Amino acid sequence: MMIIDPYRFSETCDPDAELFITATGITNVTQKSAICKLVSALKTNNLWIKMKAIYPFVGGTATTHKYNLKNPLDTDAAHRIVFNGGWTHSSTGILANGVNAYANTNVPMNALSQNDAHISIYSRTNSVITTIDLGVQFTTISFSSFIAARISGNFNSRLNTSGFTDGLTANADSRGQYISWRTDGSKITTRKNNNVANAFNQTSTSAGANVLPYFIGNLNFNGTPLGGYYSNREYAFASLGPALTSAETLIFHTIVQDFETLLGRQV
Repeated sequence: MMIIDPYRFSETCDPDAELFITATGITNVTQKSAICKLVSALKTNNLWIKMKAIYPFVGGTATTHKYNLKNPLDTDAAHRIVFNGGWTHSSTGILANGVNAYANTNVPMNALSQNDAHISIYSRTNSVITTIDLGVQFTTISFSSFIAARISGNFNSRLNTSGFTDGLTANADSRGQYISWRTDGSKITTRKNNNVANAFNQTSTSAGANVLPYFIGNLNFNGTPLGGYYSNREYAFASLGPALTSAETLIFHTIVQDFETLLGRQV
């Protein structure tokens, strides 16, 4: 598999990257360069259009971390994050306190097509806890989407799933990038990093969408964080949008990992 020009970028920064840099006020040269290269690589590999929201968590403050790279406006409609509870913001990402921290992405369920969707999260912390890293659940119609990197030694996930059957695979380390995607009404597929051995297909009938937004660091359970499910992990990247192909998820991971490496925070 070949990634199209993964390391070859123009000397000028892409206008969409510049908009984000201006909105966040980031001045660090390394961070600005990493954002410029991230946007360029996503566009070169036709993945920019597959993103509804991208959270690169760069800049080291709650202000810079809240912005959606795809639409860097300080509004709910632009899917900027609202942080709640105890978060530590640093150059390595956003760290939840495991007690009351959760982040509202303002990306509602129905912003993603029922059978054409992906969600992803990049964890820098290895912990075995009962938590949801990114997710939402609307119990009235038993409809849920989430990534749980490591619960009881397993990577669990649902995506626009009807019912309460999880897809899961053994996972000894919650660090890494996790992605789940759906391209039809019968199953979801997930992957950790670019390791096919950690992928699984989940037989899962899709369900109807809702306006509830996705949370990071906990599950949005009918509009509120779920008690006892608060995360203590640090996150360095998240995304939501249309589905990627299996080949595209591998390219996407390489691009994200390159971004994290440029920032010195890869796992």
